[in-house]
Amino acid sequence: MKRLTKVILYHSAGIMGEAFDIFVSKSLVKKYKKKIDWLYSVPCDIAAKFLKKHPHLVWLGSEDLCHIAEINGFIREALCELVNNEGFIEIYYQEKQQKRKRRKK
Repeated sequence: MKRLTKVILYHSAGIMGEAFDIFVSKSLVKKYKKKIDWLYSVPCDIAAKFLKKHPHLVWLGSEDLCHIAEINGFIREALCELVNNEGFIEIYYQEKQQKRKRRKK
């Protein structure tokens, strides 16, 4: 399997909608930190779990798609640019649903 170097990790943003985190290999941080300067630096548990499995990557930041349509459109265009012209791969993360235990009456 080829080692990941440029990743967009999509996941749920709770009840709000969809969010994503962007990761690159350590050698690409300088290049993409400047190019993708519109990300937030908000801690994300899902990003932390992903980094544990891929310690060779560096987390650049997070963003969500919970804005008005025009802003989401700009964000989606930027993501398409990263995938189509920069070679980023997209991964869709889905959390496992935990079963709730029924209380005994």
